[in-house]
Amino acid sequence: MSKGFDLISDIHLDFWVKVENPKHKMLPQIEDFINSILPDNPQNVLVIAGDLGHYNWQNQLLIKELKQVYEHILLVAGNHDFYLVSTNQEKQYQGKSTKRVLEMKELCKEVMNVHYLDGNIIEIDGVKFGGVGIWYDFSYGMKELGYTKEALYSKWWEVMNDSRLIKGLLDKSFTFADEEKKKLDSIVDESDVIITHVGGDWSRVIGNYKFDSVTSFYYFDGSNHFSKLEDKVWCFGHTHQRYDYDAYGCRFVNASLGYPSEGKGRKIVQIEVIK
Repeated sequence: MSKGFDLISDIHLDFWVKVENPKHKMLPQIEDFINSILPDNPQNVLVIAGDLGHYNWQNQLLIKELKQVYEHILLVAGNHDFYLVSTNQEKQYQGKSTKRVLEMKELCKEVMNVHYLDGNIIEIDGVKFGGVGIWYDFSYGMKELGYTKEALYSKWWEVMNDSRLIKGLLDKSFTFADEEKKKLDSIVDESDVIITHVGGDWSRVIGNYKFDSVTSFYYFDGSNHFSKLEDKVWCFGHTHQRYDYDAYGCRFVNASLGYPSEGKGRKIVQIEVIK
């Protein structure tokens, strides 16, 4: 029996819709934005694989408008969902990015059938969706390019906005990656659909990205799960490069939108699950 859901990630809403007060001034823009990315026949379930946008209250407006279309919305945290992009945000969340994510989880609870997954599984119409944001672990650079963890950590501080805009968390980035992996470990076996922001398979990295140490900050090593993926779908994002391929008996799909310079013309992707 075939059952489906819709998928997108890396929405980065505040790049598409200007942040304005009062909120009602943004609603027509958000409605237009949604209409620009909707497929012709939306399904009942929408999966958002991380990176909604930088402002929770704007993100909640998006979720509420999407709920006019979708019966269920499932999402996980992306790296940008931890960002504190202004001094005001740092004060608001007391310099702790985790407080912003916790607030967004609570805002999602206010909307019926919106589930912010963080190491748990939701079953809808017989399909089990398991999700966690996960985190990159620098494994690509160490395993594929021979860099030391120390060299990659130095590069990360030099080039990644994550190092500047995520507060009170990534001074222990390796510990955080391990914590996220434990959550993933707890859901992989029972999930029909796995949702993460960071991808666990780097086999499709192409061109110059293969030799770039920065690729280390866009994947984690999910190889310990590859033998458990038969007939599953793994949804991810983060790279802003769309993928849809089969490997290890699993369908891997990246349906990222990306920034306006990248995502114009891209729409929500529709996925079938065979049960």
